[in-house]
Amino acid sequence: MRLLPWLCAALLTFCAVPASISFSNEALTTTAITPRRERVLIIIQDDCPKCDAELSKLKQSGGAFELLKAKGWSIGPTPDSHIQIVNQTEVPELAKSLGAADYPAIAGVTGDEVIRYFKSGCTTPLDPWTFGWLISGKNERPTEPVSEPARVASTGNYRLRGNHWSVEGDFNPSHDKTLAHLRGPNHVTSASAYGSIETWSLEELRSLHDDLHEREGGLSSGVGVGSGSSSRSGSSKPSYLLPKSAR
Repeated sequence: MRLLPWLCAALLTFCAVPASISFSNEALTTTAITPRRERVLIIIQDDCPKCDAELSKLKQSGGAFELLKAKGWSIGPTPDSHIQIVNQTEVPELAKSLGAADYPAIAGVTGDEVIRYFKSGCTTPLDPWTFGWLISGKNERPTEPVSEPARVASTGNYRLRGNHWSVEGDFNPSHDKTLAHLRGPNHVTSASAYGSIETWSLEELRSLHDDLHEREGGLSSGVGVGSGSSSRSGSSKPSYLLPKSAR
């Protein structure tokens, strides 16, 4: 009976010890991340000077990232960001589905599906308005876009654009596939108004396809046709200022 008080005190001391132990294992303290359903992916590669240059431009003072962050956008390596920067090795299947010839590859996704794609060198700048289109599918530039020099083939028959929709699910379609799609049942009536388009460059065909897609109201689909200046929300605040997923 004399041992009872000592035993109780010892038991209380023993039971209290674990509460004071701190674990260094990050897995025990990391909270689950809920991926943002609509976001933009910037897919980069290791040892990629072009990737480094593009990110440096986006991150510079007064650049696109600074402007977007000031309006509530989150930018980082995790999938809960509005703009997720990720290495190709982390998303190999998605990178393969884009068929990107060079990097960085930039796409708008909904869930685990690529919906929109940005092609550099087609006079469309990678600026806040383009990121707004990638995440929402709506082109809300208040004025005509500030064009960059074209670095892709063009015959001068159609205005180029870098914001692309897929062609039958293909984000890197060939000239023949794009032409056949435009001459197919989905667009033959509208495309025929442009006369002989067989001699147009691939990027001109894709730009026409993108504009027809938006003009004919196909904003919600990633399959079919691509961002033109005809799509406006009518709101006084453009989507890149207050993206729905940031409200």
